[in-house]
Amino acid sequence: MKRKNLLMAACCAWGVAVGAHGATHKVHFDTLAQGQLPTNFTSQSVDMVQLAYTDTIGNVCNPTQTGVAIINTQSFGSCPLPSPPNQLTARSVIIDFDMPDFVTQLGGPVKKVVFKYAQLVGNVQIVFNSQCFTRASFTALPNGNYGGVKYSATPCRVRLRKQPNDITQFSVGGALLAIDDVRASD
Repeated sequence: MKRKNLLMAACCAWGVAVGAHGATHKVHFDTLAQGQLPTNFTSQSVDMVQLAYTDTIGNVCNPTQTGVAIINTQSFGSCPLPSPPNQLTARSVIIDFDMPDFVTQLGGPVKKVVFKYAQLVGNVQIVFNSQCFTRASFTALPNGNYGGVKYSATPCRVRLRKQPNDITQFSVGGALLAIDDVRASD
């Protein structure tokens, strides 16, 4: 019992949760200062990079816009982002998450990614395992299997799940999109 308590304490200190289904690591942006972010930044031990955004609806990543990402505390309408105080707002950029950092935090491959969002204005873009989609909304991309990853979206949450491929690449953004609680699981 003592060993289990030590393991749980260590996991909590690293931001990793261990449950019946395995480890989880969540990026919630709460440790970042409010305001504009640099091109490269880190939150909860996961490196991220701002990349140019494709505003044209389709399945090709051909960047047409370069904007900024900011950290703010604003609440956004019908999809309140649940993890106060901070959310990341992408304005004409996509945020590329370093998946090897998630693998390190989890101690194994990423089998699931879930994030919460509030679409504010314009199109959205999601990239996973070399599959690139720009749509009017996340729900405009039909739920299904793309490149061995199961995609499903509701008006406030997107879920990616291994089927059969692990998630080895993940980027998300849009014309004006707030995201929070990006959670990877093994």
